[in-house]
Amino acid sequence: MSISCYDFLGRSKEISVSTFRENDEKGVAPRALYKKYGFKEAEFIEEFGYPNQKFILYP
Repeated sequence: MSISCYDFLGRSKEISVSTFRENDEKGVAPRALYKKYGFKEAEFIEEFGYPNQKFILYP
C-alpha cells in the first residue's frame, strides 16, 4: 500500500516544499519531480546558508 502526502494533508490545503534552484545541478531531479506532480515555482529562499527555491502545490 502506498501512502502519499494527500492521505495526511488532503487536497484542501496548500503544500509547499523547498528545493535547489534551477541553476544548481543538484536540483535537476527534484525540480522535475515536483513539476510532474503540479507544484509551481515560488519565491527564492535561503536555508542553512544555501540558496533554494520554494515550490507550492495549490489546492
